[in-house]
Amino acid sequence: MNKKQSILVVCNTPFQIIVACHVLRCYYRNADVDLYISSGIRGYDKLIANVRETHIFRSVLPIEVEKAFRKGTGIRNMLKYAFKRTKEIILTLRLARAMCKKHYDVVLFSNISILTKRLTTLLTRQSATSRIELFEEGTITYTQQFANGDAETTLYRRLIDKVGVIDRLSALYVFNPIFLSWKPTKGQVIELPKLTNLPEDFISNLNAIFGYTSDVDKYDKKLIFFEESHAMEGFDVPDIQILEQIAQKVGKENIMVKIHPRNPENRFAKLGYKTNVVTSIPWELIILNQSMKGKTLVTISSGSVIYPYLYFGIPIKTYSLLNCLSERPGLMKGDNGILMQKIYATYPDVFIVPTSLKEFINML
Repeated sequence: MNKKQSILVVCNTPFQIIVACHVLRCYYRNADVDLYISSGIRGYDKLIANVRETHIFRSVLPIEVEKAFRKGTGIRNMLKYAFKRTKEIILTLRLARAMCKKHYDVVLFSNISILTKRLTTLLTRQSATSRIELFEEGTITYTQQFANGDAETTLYRRLIDKVGVIDRLSALYVFNPIFLSWKPTKGQVIELPKLTNLPEDFISNLNAIFGYTSDVDKYDKKLIFFEESHAMEGFDVPDIQILEQIAQKVGKENIMVKIHPRNPENRFAKLGYKTNVVTSIPWELIILNQSMKGKTLVTISSGSVIYPYLYFGIPIKTYSLLNCLSERPGLMKGDNGILMQKIYATYPDVFIVPTSLKEFINML
Protein backbone atom coordinates (compact mmCIF):
# COMPACT_ATOMS: atom_id res chain seq x y z
CA MET A 1 0.00 0.00 0.00
CA ASN A 2 1.36 3.42 -0.98
CA LYS A 3 1.97 5.83 1.88
CA LYS A 4 -0.26 8.91 1.87
CA GLN A 5 1.50 12.12 0.92
CA SER A 6 1.82 14.74 3.66
CA ILE A 7 1.12 18.32 2.53
CA LEU A 8 1.48 21.72 4.19
CA VAL A 9 -0.71 24.56 2.85
CA VAL A 10 -0.28 28.24 3.80
CA CYS A 11 -3.13 30.71 3.05
CA ASN A 12 -3.28 34.47 3.69
CA THR A 13 -6.58 35.37 1.96
CA PRO A 14 -10.02 33.78 1.46
CA PHE A 15 -9.35 33.41 -2.29
CA GLN A 16 -6.16 31.50 -1.54
CA ILE A 17 -8.21 29.02 0.51
CA ILE A 18 -10.56 28.47 -2.46
CA VAL A 19 -7.70 27.96 -4.93
CA ALA A 20 -5.78 25.73 -2.50
CA CYS A 21 -8.87 23.49 -2.12
CA HIS A 22 -9.14 23.39 -5.93
CA VAL A 23 -5.47 22.38 -6.33
CA LEU A 24 -5.86 19.67 -3.70
CA ARG A 25 -9.04 18.37 -5.37
CA CYS A 26 -7.38 18.23 -8.78
CA TYR A 27 -3.95 16.85 -7.86
CA TYR A 28 -3.83 15.58 -4.26
CA ARG A 29 -7.17 13.96 -3.45
CA ASN A 30 -5.92 11.36 -0.97
CA ALA A 31 -3.24 13.32 0.88
CA ASP A 32 -3.01 14.26 4.55
CA VAL A 33 -3.08 18.06 4.59
CA ASP A 34 -2.24 20.58 7.32
CA LEU A 35 -3.66 24.05 6.62
CA TYR A 36 -2.29 27.25 8.16
CA ILE A 37 -4.53 30.34 7.93
CA SER A 38 -3.27 33.90 8.48
CA SER A 39 -4.67 35.90 11.38
CA GLY A 40 -4.76 38.84 8.94
CA ILE A 41 -8.03 37.52 7.46
CA ARG A 42 -11.03 39.22 9.03
CA GLY A 43 -12.82 36.80 11.34
CA TYR A 44 -10.07 34.21 10.93
CA ASP A 45 -10.91 32.49 14.25
CA LYS A 46 -14.45 31.71 13.04
CA LEU A 47 -13.04 30.75 9.65
CA ILE A 48 -10.65 28.25 11.26
CA ALA A 49 -13.52 26.75 13.27
CA ASN A 50 -15.59 26.38 10.08
CA VAL A 51 -12.74 24.71 8.17
CA ARG A 52 -12.18 22.25 11.01
CA GLU A 53 -15.85 21.25 10.94
CA THR A 54 -15.59 20.20 7.28
CA HIS A 55 -12.90 17.61 8.17
CA ILE A 56 -11.20 18.25 4.82
CA PHE A 57 -7.82 18.77 6.48
CA ARG A 58 -5.82 16.76 8.99
CA SER A 59 -5.27 19.90 11.03
CA VAL A 60 -6.11 23.61 10.73
CA LEU A 61 -3.88 26.11 12.54
CA PRO A 62 -3.53 29.91 12.75
CA ILE A 63 -0.56 31.99 11.63
CA GLU A 64 -0.59 34.40 14.56
CA VAL A 65 1.96 36.93 13.37
CA GLU A 66 0.83 40.55 13.28
CA LYS A 67 2.08 42.26 10.12
CA ALA A 68 3.84 45.59 10.62
CA PHE A 69 2.62 48.53 8.54
CA ARG A 70 4.42 51.84 8.07
CA LYS A 71 2.27 54.75 9.30
CA GLY A 72 3.18 58.41 8.94
CA THR A 73 6.62 59.99 8.71
CA GLY A 74 9.20 61.27 11.16
CA ILE A 75 11.74 59.59 13.44
CA ARG A 76 9.21 58.33 16.01
CA ASN A 77 7.04 56.59 13.40
CA MET A 78 10.11 55.12 11.71
CA LEU A 79 11.35 53.70 15.02
CA LYS A 80 7.90 52.26 15.83
CA TYR A 81 7.79 50.57 12.44
CA ALA A 82 11.35 49.24 12.81
CA PHE A 83 10.48 47.75 16.23
CA LYS A 84 7.24 46.11 15.01
CA ARG A 85 8.92 44.85 11.84
CA THR A 86 11.78 43.27 13.83
CA LYS A 87 9.26 41.61 16.14
CA GLU A 88 7.30 40.34 13.13
CA ILE A 89 10.43 38.85 11.54
CA ILE A 90 11.52 37.08 14.76
CA LEU A 91 8.05 35.58 15.32
CA THR A 92 7.85 34.55 11.65
CA LEU A 93 11.20 32.74 11.75
CA ARG A 94 10.13 30.92 14.93
CA LEU A 95 6.86 29.89 13.31
CA ALA A 96 8.67 28.57 10.24
CA ARG A 97 10.85 26.37 12.47
CA ALA A 98 7.78 25.05 14.31
CA MET A 99 5.98 24.26 11.02
CA CYS A 100 8.95 22.18 9.84
CA LYS A 101 8.90 19.78 12.78
CA LYS A 102 6.84 17.40 10.64
CA HIS A 103 8.07 15.95 7.36
CA TYR A 104 6.11 17.24 4.35
CA ASP A 105 6.23 15.81 0.86
CA VAL A 106 4.69 19.01 -0.58
CA VAL A 107 4.35 22.60 0.61
CA LEU A 108 1.76 24.78 -1.17
CA PHE A 109 1.47 28.56 -0.86
CA SER A 110 0.75 31.78 -2.80
CA ASN A 111 2.84 34.57 -1.28
CA ILE A 112 6.59 35.00 -1.42
CA SER A 113 7.14 36.25 2.12
CA ILE A 114 9.62 35.88 4.96
CA LEU A 115 7.57 32.93 6.24
CA THR A 116 7.48 31.03 2.94
CA LYS A 117 11.11 31.87 2.16
CA ARG A 118 12.28 30.47 5.50
CA LEU A 119 9.84 27.58 5.28
CA THR A 120 11.12 26.44 1.89
CA THR A 121 14.73 26.82 3.04
CA LEU A 122 14.22 24.66 6.12
CA LEU A 123 12.11 22.04 4.35
CA THR A 124 14.57 21.53 1.52
CA ARG A 125 17.45 21.25 3.99
CA GLN A 126 15.41 18.73 5.95
CA SER A 127 14.51 16.66 2.87
CA ALA A 128 15.70 17.03 -0.68
CA THR A 129 12.53 15.24 -1.83
CA SER A 130 10.09 17.91 -0.61
CA ARG A 131 8.21 19.58 -3.47
CA ILE A 132 7.81 23.36 -3.22
CA GLU A 133 4.70 24.45 -5.14
CA LEU A 134 3.12 27.85 -5.63
CA PHE A 135 -0.46 28.61 -6.70
CA GLU A 136 -1.79 31.92 -7.94
CA GLU A 137 -3.64 34.37 -5.74
CA GLY A 138 -4.82 36.74 -8.46
CA THR A 139 -3.38 38.95 -11.18
CA ILE A 140 -0.36 40.01 -9.10
CA THR A 141 1.07 36.46 -9.37
CA TYR A 142 1.54 36.92 -13.13
CA THR A 143 3.69 40.05 -12.83
CA GLN A 144 7.43 40.60 -12.63
CA GLN A 145 6.69 42.68 -9.54
CA PHE A 146 5.65 39.46 -7.79
CA ALA A 147 8.82 37.62 -8.83
CA ASN A 148 10.94 40.57 -7.68
CA GLY A 149 9.98 39.74 -4.10
CA ASP A 150 12.34 36.79 -4.47
CA ALA A 151 15.08 38.56 -6.43
CA GLU A 152 18.79 38.20 -5.59
CA THR A 153 18.86 41.87 -4.58
CA THR A 154 16.49 41.38 -1.63
CA LEU A 155 18.00 41.44 1.87
CA TYR A 156 16.82 37.89 2.54
CA ARG A 157 18.70 36.53 -0.48
CA ARG A 158 21.80 38.55 0.39
CA LEU A 159 22.00 37.79 4.10
CA ILE A 160 20.12 34.56 4.86
CA ASP A 161 19.69 32.25 1.89
CA LYS A 162 21.30 32.58 -1.54
CA VAL A 163 18.81 30.17 -3.13
CA GLY A 164 15.40 31.73 -3.75
CA VAL A 165 11.88 30.33 -3.56
CA ILE A 166 11.49 30.54 -7.36
CA ASP A 167 14.72 28.55 -7.77
CA ARG A 168 13.23 25.81 -5.59
CA LEU A 169 9.76 25.63 -7.17
CA SER A 170 8.70 22.22 -8.44
CA ALA A 171 5.42 23.57 -9.82
CA LEU A 172 3.54 26.82 -10.42
CA TYR A 173 -0.25 26.53 -10.73
CA VAL A 174 -2.01 29.32 -12.65
CA PHE A 175 -5.35 29.57 -14.42
CA ASN A 176 -4.09 31.64 -17.37
CA PRO A 177 -0.39 30.96 -18.11
CA ILE A 178 -0.49 33.10 -21.28
CA PHE A 179 -0.26 36.18 -19.05
CA LEU A 180 2.82 35.09 -17.05
CA SER A 181 5.70 37.57 -17.30
CA TRP A 182 8.12 35.31 -15.37
CA LYS A 183 8.83 31.58 -15.18
CA PRO A 184 10.13 29.23 -12.47
CA THR A 185 13.85 28.46 -12.81
CA LYS A 186 13.29 24.71 -13.06
CA GLY A 187 9.71 24.04 -12.02
CA GLN A 188 6.78 23.17 -14.23
CA VAL A 189 4.02 25.67 -15.08
CA ILE A 190 0.68 23.88 -14.69
CA GLU A 191 -2.54 25.34 -16.10
CA LEU A 192 -5.25 24.98 -13.48
CA PRO A 193 -8.66 23.83 -14.74
CA LYS A 194 -11.29 26.56 -14.64
CA LEU A 195 -13.69 26.57 -11.69
CA THR A 196 -16.53 25.11 -13.75
CA ASN A 197 -18.68 21.98 -13.40
CA LEU A 198 -17.56 21.61 -9.80
CA PRO A 199 -19.06 18.79 -7.70
CA GLU A 200 -21.87 19.84 -5.39
CA ASP A 201 -20.02 18.54 -2.33
CA PHE A 202 -17.00 20.70 -3.19
CA ILE A 203 -19.17 23.85 -3.40
CA SER A 204 -21.01 22.83 -0.21
CA ASN A 205 -17.71 22.54 1.65
CA LEU A 206 -16.62 26.00 0.45
CA ASN A 207 -19.99 27.42 1.52
CA ALA A 208 -19.57 25.86 4.95
CA ILE A 209 -16.03 27.24 5.29
CA PHE A 210 -17.12 30.82 4.63
CA GLY A 211 -20.59 30.63 6.17
CA TYR A 212 -22.42 31.21 2.90
CA THR A 213 -26.17 30.58 2.85
CA SER A 214 -28.80 31.32 0.21
CA ASP A 215 -30.10 34.34 2.13
CA VAL A 216 -26.73 36.14 2.22
CA ASP A 217 -26.51 39.33 0.13
CA LYS A 218 -28.53 38.87 -3.05
CA TYR A 219 -26.70 40.41 -6.01
CA ASP A 220 -30.00 41.12 -7.74
CA LYS A 221 -29.38 44.56 -9.29
CA LYS A 222 -28.60 45.09 -12.97
CA LEU A 223 -25.37 47.00 -12.34
CA ILE A 224 -22.76 45.96 -9.75
CA PHE A 225 -20.14 48.55 -8.86
CA PHE A 226 -16.92 47.34 -7.21
CA GLU A 227 -15.37 49.50 -4.53
CA GLU A 228 -11.59 49.23 -4.13
CA SER A 229 -9.11 49.68 -1.30
CA HIS A 230 -7.66 52.90 -2.76
CA ALA A 231 -9.42 55.16 -0.23
CA MET A 232 -8.10 53.11 2.69
CA GLU A 233 -4.57 53.21 1.25
CA GLY A 234 -4.53 56.99 1.02
CA PHE A 235 -5.21 57.49 -2.71
CA ASP A 236 -7.74 60.12 -3.69
CA VAL A 237 -10.05 58.32 -6.13
CA PRO A 238 -13.38 59.93 -7.14
CA ASP A 239 -15.36 56.69 -6.94
CA ILE A 240 -18.37 58.24 -5.18
CA GLN A 241 -18.61 61.09 -7.70
CA ILE A 242 -18.38 58.62 -10.57
CA LEU A 243 -21.08 56.36 -9.12
CA GLU A 244 -23.40 59.32 -8.56
CA GLN A 245 -23.15 60.19 -12.26
CA ILE A 246 -23.86 56.57 -13.18
CA ALA A 247 -26.91 56.61 -10.88
CA GLN A 248 -28.28 59.66 -12.69
CA LYS A 249 -28.26 57.60 -15.87
CA VAL A 250 -29.46 54.15 -14.71
CA GLY A 251 -31.19 54.94 -11.41
CA LYS A 252 -29.88 54.26 -7.92
CA GLU A 253 -32.46 51.51 -7.50
CA ASN A 254 -30.73 49.49 -10.25
CA ILE A 255 -27.26 49.58 -8.64
CA MET A 256 -25.55 47.41 -6.04
CA VAL A 257 -22.14 48.25 -4.61
CA LYS A 258 -19.77 45.47 -3.61
CA ILE A 259 -17.83 46.86 -0.67
CA HIS A 260 -14.12 46.12 -0.47
CA PRO A 261 -13.56 43.83 2.54
CA ARG A 262 -10.61 45.84 3.90
CA ASN A 263 -12.40 49.18 3.94
CA PRO A 264 -13.60 49.87 7.50
CA GLU A 265 -16.41 52.28 6.54
CA ASN A 266 -19.36 51.63 4.26
CA ARG A 267 -19.42 54.97 2.42
CA PHE A 268 -22.04 53.94 -0.13
CA ALA A 269 -24.80 52.67 2.16
CA LYS A 270 -24.93 56.15 3.71
CA LEU A 271 -25.77 57.52 0.26
CA GLY A 272 -28.71 55.15 -0.20
CA TYR A 273 -27.08 52.45 -2.35
CA LYS A 274 -27.71 48.77 -1.78
CA THR A 275 -24.44 47.15 -0.70
CA ASN A 276 -23.36 43.72 0.44
CA VAL A 277 -23.57 43.40 4.22
CA VAL A 278 -21.33 40.38 4.79
CA THR A 279 -17.89 41.43 3.54
CA SER A 280 -16.22 38.17 4.63
CA ILE A 281 -17.86 36.17 1.81
CA PRO A 282 -15.40 36.01 -1.13
CA TRP A 283 -16.68 37.30 -4.47
CA GLU A 284 -15.61 34.02 -6.07
CA LEU A 285 -18.06 32.17 -3.83
CA ILE A 286 -20.85 34.52 -4.92
CA ILE A 287 -20.04 33.57 -8.53
CA LEU A 288 -20.32 29.88 -7.65
CA ASN A 289 -23.71 30.32 -6.03
CA GLN A 290 -25.56 33.13 -7.81
CA SER A 291 -26.37 33.67 -11.48
CA MET A 292 -24.81 36.76 -13.05
CA LYS A 293 -26.93 36.54 -16.20
CA GLY A 294 -27.96 39.98 -17.44
CA LYS A 295 -25.66 41.80 -15.00
CA THR A 296 -23.14 44.54 -15.79
CA LEU A 297 -19.96 44.91 -13.74
CA VAL A 298 -18.33 48.32 -13.31
CA THR A 299 -15.11 49.27 -11.57
CA ILE A 300 -12.29 51.75 -11.72
CA SER A 301 -9.56 49.10 -11.50
CA SER A 302 -10.66 46.21 -9.26
CA GLY A 303 -9.25 42.85 -10.30
CA SER A 304 -12.43 41.17 -9.04
CA VAL A 305 -14.33 42.05 -12.21
CA ILE A 306 -12.05 39.92 -14.37
CA TYR A 307 -12.36 36.82 -12.18
CA PRO A 308 -15.72 35.58 -13.49
CA TYR A 309 -14.21 35.19 -16.96
CA LEU A 310 -10.60 34.26 -16.15
CA TYR A 311 -11.43 31.70 -13.45
CA PHE A 312 -14.98 30.59 -14.22
CA GLY A 313 -15.26 31.18 -17.97
CA ILE A 314 -18.39 33.31 -17.45
CA PRO A 315 -18.58 36.25 -19.91
CA ILE A 316 -20.21 39.19 -18.08
CA LYS A 317 -20.22 42.63 -19.70
CA THR A 318 -17.61 44.53 -17.71
CA TYR A 319 -16.46 48.16 -17.74
CA SER A 320 -13.15 49.43 -16.36
CA LEU A 321 -13.07 53.20 -15.81
CA LEU A 322 -9.33 53.43 -15.12
CA ASN A 323 -8.66 55.39 -18.31
CA CYS A 324 -11.40 57.87 -17.37
CA LEU A 325 -9.26 59.23 -14.53
CA SER A 326 -6.87 62.12 -15.05
CA GLU A 327 -4.38 60.34 -12.76
CA ARG A 328 -4.22 56.63 -11.95
CA PRO A 329 -4.05 55.44 -8.33
CA GLY A 330 -0.50 54.57 -7.32
CA LEU A 331 -1.20 50.84 -7.20
CA MET A 332 -2.27 50.83 -10.87
CA LYS A 333 0.79 52.59 -12.29
CA GLY A 334 3.03 49.52 -12.12
CA ASP A 335 3.07 45.96 -13.44
CA ASN A 336 -0.40 45.09 -12.18
CA GLY A 337 -1.98 48.01 -14.02
CA ILE A 338 -0.16 47.03 -17.23
CA LEU A 339 -1.34 43.43 -16.86
CA MET A 340 -4.95 44.50 -16.36
CA GLN A 341 -4.80 46.50 -19.60
CA LYS A 342 -3.36 43.47 -21.38
CA ILE A 343 -6.22 41.28 -20.14
CA TYR A 344 -8.80 43.85 -21.25
CA ALA A 345 -7.20 44.05 -24.70
CA THR A 346 -7.09 40.25 -25.04
CA TYR A 347 -10.83 39.88 -24.42
CA PRO A 348 -12.44 43.07 -25.82
CA ASP A 349 -15.86 41.40 -26.18
CA VAL A 350 -16.01 40.98 -22.40
CA PHE A 351 -13.99 43.92 -21.01
CA ILE A 352 -14.78 47.43 -22.23
CA VAL A 353 -12.43 50.31 -21.41
CA PRO A 354 -13.93 53.74 -22.20
CA THR A 355 -11.53 56.66 -22.36
CA SER A 356 -13.84 59.18 -20.69
CA LEU A 357 -16.72 59.16 -18.25
CA LYS A 358 -18.92 60.80 -20.85
CA GLU A 359 -18.21 57.98 -23.30
CA PHE A 360 -19.06 55.42 -20.62
CA ILE A 361 -22.33 57.14 -19.64
CA ASN A 362 -23.35 57.19 -23.30
CA MET A 363 -22.61 53.46 -23.54
CA LEU A 364 -25.03 52.81 -20.69
